[in-house]
Amino acid sequence: MCTISIILELLENQGKTQKQLCDALGIGKQTFSNWKSGISSSYTKYLSQIADFFEVSVDYLLNKNDYISISFWNKFVELCSEQKTTPTAVVCSLGLGRGSVTNWKAGAMPNDTTLYKIANYFGVTVEYLKGEEDIKEKDPPLSSESLKEYVVFHRDGKNVKVKFTPEQQKIFDALVSSSTLEDADN
Repeated sequence: MCTISIILELLENQGKTQKQLCDALGIGKQTFSNWKSGISSSYTKYLSQIADFFEVSVDYLLNKNDYISISFWNKFVELCSEQKTTPTAVVCSLGLGRGSVTNWKAGAMPNDTTLYKIANYFGVTVEYLKGEEDIKEKDPPLSSESLKEYVVFHRDGKNVKVKFTPEQQKIFDALVSSSTLEDADN
């Protein structure tokens, strides 16, 4: 059950009105209406107040999947805004169906492959998109398998071991293939 459905159910079960909830949160009826229709998910910033209003925990209002979906959508929209693009433009550039935006806005969570594509597009981690960490920047740990080791003869006559990431390897290979022995002597 989605958070809004839980909120509506709590209103009914506790005999409270939407107006009472709006007054307690300091929001207008239109804002609440937008939440119900899915136009806005700004209720996420009021979760603590909503939980207090109903005297329930935030965990009760959210199950893990709902929270991840809300967090994902908010972070996705934020990243699009920072990049001065739209969710639809990102989806199209990633080769995903335009219906993805509608589904995500409605609370669906992208699959792992799609999350990975989106994370790479924005240069963030999948964990950031899921709301599991607050660090945006993608700084993947380098494993020994991803590094190649070479012995490079240094100008001062010493052998030096150098490890390259795949990106560095491409640059190194390009430099080696474009240089000649005469270049190395200079």
